[in-house]
Amino acid sequence: MQKINNTIAIIGAGIAGIATAYYLLKKQPKLNVILMDKNQALSYTTSKSGENFRDFWPQKPMTEFSSHSIDLMKELKREYGEDTFSMNFSGYDFVSFDVDKPIFPTNSQETFNNVIEEITEPEIIRRERPYFSEKVRKIVRIKNAGNIDVYGMGMLMLSKARDLGLEFLTGEITDIEQTQTDFKIILNNNKKVNANKIVIAAGPFIGHLAGMLDMQLPIENILQQKFMMPDPQKIIPTSMPFTIY
Repeated sequence: MQKINNTIAIIGAGIAGIATAYYLLKKQPKLNVILMDKNQALSYTTSKSGENFRDFWPQKPMTEFSSHSIDLMKELKREYGEDTFSMNFSGYDFVSFDVDKPIFPTNSQETFNNVIEEITEPEIIRRERPYFSEKVRKIVRIKNAGNIDVYGMGMLMLSKARDLGLEFLTGEITDIEQTQTDFKIILNNNKKVNANKIVIAAGPFIGHLAGMLDMQLPIENILQQKFMMPDPQKIIPTSMPFTIY
């Protein structure tokens, strides 16, 4: 059995788990941080992400949270180099056929009108977005938004965290035992890890792992499908922002 004092075990090696490990070690290098996953890092839900970011949400706490996240991503590029991963500020478009119906609640647009832009002039929509249907009567554009190379950013943080002493274990967790002072994590490859604290960052498996600690979390997983279609006439430009109807 592996016993380490002052140890934090992070379950789940997606972008959330890796970012947690990186910033823990960045701020407290003397910590023992163990990252564990039954798969390779960044290979499960993170590999299926849309790789998009935006700083506006109808809920103010979400806007503040995502704005802070964008600042952290910018900081990573400044610290380790602009070429370490791509971060493209192409914006975000929400479009509607109905010019009168608000896309976001009116009070949200009034509160955050410095970060979103509403376009309703047909000639501007046709000029700037000629690939849209002529039925599109409104665009709400989030300015501080775009797409990012999530895998590249994640691998950067994983590499830097390993330089700071991060240990990565591969294996499926079969049980978690809690005592008054620590946790014992049991993996299917006969490895056992003692930790003072646990971070569960296991995406769709959060509820299952929390159940091992007798915690019931109100989490629902919804299967979504993505599809691609050819564009032989190149109607949609590659620079098109992430767009939601």
